[in-house]
Amino acid sequence: MKHLPFTMVSLSFLMLFLVACQPKTEQHTFAEKEGIIRIEAESHPPVSGWELKTDNPGYSGKGYLEWTGEMNFDPDFGVLHFALLVENEGDYHFRIYNRHDHPHDYTENNDIFTKTNDGDWLKTFSHLSYKEWGWDTRFEMGHLDFMDPPKVYLKKGRNDFYIGGRSPGFKMDQIHFFHSQMIADHYDTNQDNPHVLAINLKDSQHED
Repeated sequence: MKHLPFTMVSLSFLMLFLVACQPKTEQHTFAEKEGIIRIEAESHPPVSGWELKTDNPGYSGKGYLEWTGEMNFDPDFGVLHFALLVENEGDYHFRIYNRHDHPHDYTENNDIFTKTNDGDWLKTFSHLSYKEWGWDTRFEMGHLDFMDPPKVYLKKGRNDFYIGGRSPGFKMDQIHFFHSQMIADHYDTNQDNPHVLAINLKDSQHED
């Protein structure tokens, strides 16, 4: 009986060690199909600063995610992590179906951070009209250096894509990646492209 406390403590540490050594499973994995990856943003449970909302109609799925945290300049805070499984590597056009409701300035409440694999964090923004859902998405590569339309390179196999919160009030519903060569007929710089909107109506491809 004198050794029981030591044995229990030792067993507790052993159990914690075994749990820590268990491989982590990816809960938010999306597979490319014929050059397209579709993601419902709300398929990722909200993390600190993000909230699932349904206040503004026009979204698909169960709702949309809105950044309700403070104005944020640290891209490593409030991060959503998606794994992308790619068969056809190459450049992919990137779009977010988003909305921001600043009543006077479309350059407010309009941006987030994004990162692909081990690349740099990029300020990612849109210039949509007040109270309007749309696909307008742009990268800020540096001071007065913009990529419009934005592209990311996805390698064959697993890719990691991250979204960090930035501007309060930024809302996002769907996230789309389109292979720049395979789906040229489905892509246009116009955010109201009917092919894009038709894809928006389909279910996203989510593999648990």
